[in-house]
Formats: sequence, C-alpha cells, structure tokens
Amino acid sequence: MRGKAVWRGIDGLVDAVCIVACAILVVVSFAGVIFRYVLNDSLVWSEELARYLFIWIIFLGAAIGVRQGAHIALDIFVAGLPVRIERGLLWIERVAIFVFALMILVPGRRLVEIGMSNLSPALEIPMGLVYSAPVVSALLMISYLFRPQPERPARDPT
Repeated sequence: MRGKAVWRGIDGLVDAVCIVACAILVVVSFAGVIFRYVLNDSLVWSEELARYLFIWIIFLGAAIGVRQGAHIALDIFVAGLPVRIERGLLWIERVAIFVFALMILVPGRRLVEIGMSNLSPALEIPMGLVYSAPVVSALLMISYLFRPQPERPARDPT
C-alpha cells in the first residue's frame, strides 16, 4: 500500500511540475510579446526562459506518455492477435523504451556534468539544469517501466 502512495506522489509531482511550467511559459511568453511590441523594450531573459521551460515540458511529457501508455501504437494490429503474442509484443515495446531511455541517460549524464560549469547567456543559470531534462525524463521512463502495473481485465481469446 505504501508503494502506491509513493507512486501517486511521484505522478502528482511530475504532473504539477508540467502544469506549473506550462503556466509560467504562457505568462513569460505573453510578457515578452507585450514588452517587445507594446512597450518597445524587450525582456532579454524571457525568450531563454520560455525555451528552457519548453524543453522541460517536452521531456516530462514524454515520461508521462510512457506512464500512461499514450505513445503512438498500432492498437488495431495488436488487438487482432492472440493474447500470448500481444503480451510478447508488450515486452518488446518495454525493452525498446528501456534501450531508448538508456541511450539518453548514459551520454546525458556526462552532458549534465559538463553543463554545470557553463552558464546560460541571459539567465546565467548552469546549463546542466537544462541538460538534465532528458536525464530526468529517461530515469522516469525507466522507473515507469518497472513500476507495478495494475491488472488488466482478461480479454476473450476468441
């Protein structure tokens, strides 16, 4: 029971970070447009912050897609197969996602280390914080793959 509460907490945190990042992205982008075109004075940091928020939203969204099983799939093809083959394809899908996440995680970790010593031009934050988005996403994807899955209702094999 405790494990379910931990997973709900992780899910809620990831969802909340995405929602807050989207809200900040909208506000910052709107402010950037207002300052540039109405007040004739641009916010030098707004475009950079919007870009970095967008990067985080994309990668956290990819992890949420893995959690929800929402990535592109050929459901019509799989639904017509016997249950045993469907389960085998599900494992192949999980292995492919795992390999993909490792391909992001392994070199991404080094990029984060290097990026921590470089500062962004306008915000002057360590670029490692931006480069950590794919790494965090890959870790979440892997954790979601190994997460205990709820039992699906049995499908009629005929």
